[in-house]
Amino acid sequence: MRLSARQEIQILHVDDEPSITDLTATFLEREDDQFSVETATSADEGLQHLGDRPPDCIVSDYNMPSMDGLEFLQAVREDYPDLPFILFTGKGSEEVASDAISADVTDYLQKKSGTEQYELLANRIRNAVDARRETKRADRQEKLMRLTEFAGDTGGFELDMESETLLLTDGTRRLAGVPEDAHLNLEEAIELYHPNDQPDVRETINRTLEAGEQTRDTWRLQTRDNDERLVDVIMTPATDGDDVTTIRGAIHDITERKERERELRAERQFIEQALDTLDDLFYVLNPDGTLRRWNDRVPEITGYSDEELADMDAIDLFLDGDRETIAGAIETTLADGEATVEADLRTADGERLPYEFAGAQLTDEDGTVTGLVGVGRDLTERRQRERRFQALVEESNDVISIVDTEGVFQYQSPSIERILGYDPTETIGDTAWEYVHPDDRADLIEAFERGVADPDANPLMEYRARHADGSWRWFEARGNNQLDNPAVEGYIINSRDVTEKKEREQELSLFFEESPLGAIQWGEEFQFERMNDRAEEILGYSETELHGEPWERIVADDDRERVGDAVESLLDADGGRRVINDNVRKDGETLTCEWHNRAVTDADGTVESVFSKFQDVTERERRKRELQEYETVIEGLSDAVYVVDEDGRFRYVNDEFTELVGYDTETIIGNTPSLIKDGNSVERAEHHLGRLLSSNGPETVTFEVTIQPRTGDPIVCEDHMCVLPYDGEEFDGSVGVLRDITEHKQYEQELEAQNERLEEFASIVSHDLRNPLGVAEGHIKLAEGGDENGHPAKALDAIARSQALIDDLLTLAREGDQVDEVEAVDLGELAKKSWQSTETAQATLNVDESELIEADRDRLREIFENLYRNAVEHGGGDVTVHVGAMEDGFCVADTGSGIPESARDEIFEAGYSTADDGTGFGLRIVEQITKAHGWEVSVIESKEGGARFEITGIRKLSD
Repeated sequence: MRLSARQEIQILHVDDEPSITDLTATFLEREDDQFSVETATSADEGLQHLGDRPPDCIVSDYNMPSMDGLEFLQAVREDYPDLPFILFTGKGSEEVASDAISADVTDYLQKKSGTEQYELLANRIRNAVDARRETKRADRQEKLMRLTEFAGDTGGFELDMESETLLLTDGTRRLAGVPEDAHLNLEEAIELYHPNDQPDVRETINRTLEAGEQTRDTWRLQTRDNDERLVDVIMTPATDGDDVTTIRGAIHDITERKERERELRAERQFIEQALDTLDDLFYVLNPDGTLRRWNDRVPEITGYSDEELADMDAIDLFLDGDRETIAGAIETTLADGEATVEADLRTADGERLPYEFAGAQLTDEDGTVTGLVGVGRDLTERRQRERRFQALVEESNDVISIVDTEGVFQYQSPSIERILGYDPTETIGDTAWEYVHPDDRADLIEAFERGVADPDANPLMEYRARHADGSWRWFEARGNNQLDNPAVEGYIINSRDVTEKKEREQELSLFFEESPLGAIQWGEEFQFERMNDRAEEILGYSETELHGEPWERIVADDDRERVGDAVESLLDADGGRRVINDNVRKDGETLTCEWHNRAVTDADGTVESVFSKFQDVTERERRKRELQEYETVIEGLSDAVYVVDEDGRFRYVNDEFTELVGYDTETIIGNTPSLIKDGNSVERAEHHLGRLLSSNGPETVTFEVTIQPRTGDPIVCEDHMCVLPYDGEEFDGSVGVLRDITEHKQYEQELEAQNERLEEFASIVSHDLRNPLGVAEGHIKLAEGGDENGHPAKALDAIARSQALIDDLLTLAREGDQVDEVEAVDLGELAKKSWQSTETAQATLNVDESELIEADRDRLREIFENLYRNAVEHGGGDVTVHVGAMEDGFCVADTGSGIPESARDEIFEAGYSTADDGTGFGLRIVEQITKAHGWEVSVIESKEGGARFEITGIRKLSD
């Protein structure tokens, strides 16, 4: 929060020397820009200034004509007893100082030389004025606090309109969070309100000033701790004559009150909405029985409009036969406080609806009855349920009996005739025990007597009852003491025929004893009750040793918490549960057992017993853990791993395998290897599997297979295969590891091709290059012998031929079998440029319309140059060469002598040439570059009888 700027301090300086007053005023205003100094050259003139507007402080000399400084002080004190007065004099005697103090001077300061005295004087003035202002503020604040406390407001304020300064009571400061030492001006106070309220605050202040009347409004005050309070502000103007000089205000925090009002409105709205959403009728009646208020359900059900219901007598909503009953219920409620009655409500269209009406008395604060409030509940569904219940009882598969305290039948449900063959009316008055098997009678009577004595007992019993045909049926019965219920006045016995259940239990017991698995029956608290021979064999305990013992007796310590969770689940009747845990035999050996448990419940879902079957799976779990370890190792391999079962179908593959072949695991598992291998690879794998299974076969085999992935090119792999361990003669499957060796095979092929080129190179060097060099050597020797009959020229020709051979050999050796980078090449343009860089004598070139293809530009240029030289060398200097487009490539044809069909397979061999000066490598280079691009080259006869070279398999961009 910003503190307000200091107010201007008005100073009156009185001295009979104008030069001193002017100098002093200059220095004081320079010392503090809040100082405003007026001067007077005599005490009389100074007193005149006081009449207009008293200053904040008087500074006076002592020695002045007609009235000295002390006399001036005394005159001032008569009207302004607390106005700061500083005696600033050159006469510095103790007598003057004493007299000044006696006259209640504020301060005394002796004039000295130098400018420091003005700084001291300024400080004395500030202290005196601040002290007086603070005293006035404290006095005014105390008065404001008394006023606001008297009015019961939260706080108050006083606004001085001339200085625009504020006095705030402690309550206002606490409310707004303004510190005690902070003083606000008007604008700073307005900024405490919500930004949207600030314009209204300013407008209200202006209206108070202009009209001179009290104003009142409510705004949002934003406190320093970021709270927002709703305040009611009253502004009262105080006038001096016709001018408003002060605005006094009272602030009342109404946040809680407004919040309570809002909550009350919301609560009332909620109650009204809640009442309107009730399915029941809600109403308020006047003491005379007329309707005062009702919810929306009343007109909706009755069919009367709100206007029709207004002041309607409540009994008019009922049939004539029920009106007396309703009137009596209203009187009872108004007199006794409450009443409940059932009657048929009559709707506007004459329909009758069964309702239950419950009313309660309404009173005011003095206890005077003002009416009644009631709720009407539709009984249609309840009566339907009653009829349905009656039908269920009559059609139930259970026998529902009501007996008195002596066990004599008072009621029998109709189902007894269907279940036991007796007419229910004929059994009324008979003693229930007459129908019970003699062996079960005593226990049943004891349970009945216990239920009669203790209404909360509700015993559950099993007994046999005699059928009308003389046979015995098993029943499960539960008692319910309703002797004190006026609607029953008897003991209810619900009996259910469980004969078939008993027969199943007997069958289960037989199955229990003869089970090849361990079997245990547990009691209600999950203690041992029964166990078969196999359970005794697995656990090493006899049934007698474990009978009544808790389940923890046989469970290893580390597994007790987990098994305990399963026990709780079974006792909560959550059904069966499978558990694998460690158990401890009697001899201390720890076994891993697999348990299958199932809870047996009664008709109410209460657990009666739990049956468990279990087996020793120690060895199986050990192998499972080993398998998991193996799988962990396999999953960590970077190679593809697979397992094929005894039927030749995939049983397991790791992630690397699926990534290699491109099929997901679900597709692979259960499929045969033919999914990813061709017939030859499958036969090869079966052949090597036969070797592994032979009596003298190897433990592992390694062979190459070609994998056909779901997408992409075939993959050459190295398959490392062995069979899974198996007992006896029964094969259990095989396991293999596939390693992608495609790049390795490509490297081998490239190396083989390179070796072939080297062999070819060596052959040419040893044969073709040796011939021209031998010719050159012979001619040179003849020339040295003095025979110059053309021998030097012939030797140079032979050497030139050798040089040409070397150039072509270097081209063959340097050019690879693959093209690494291709680009878009204008076929026609490159054909023309290649012609310009070739010695073509008088030959002519024709080029068809240009096309764009993908190729290595430099190596394609070598194709053109070699084919051009071949045409000129074999077709003569005036041959015509034609470059034309084909569907998937281009051709270079000439008008020369052509190539015999018998020689067309040999022309691409290195060193083959029919020209005397040819190297025999040009067409070999053409073939090599063509293959490096993945294209094909062939030669046929052109239309003119010359040679036509066709290069196909080219990807055209212009397509």
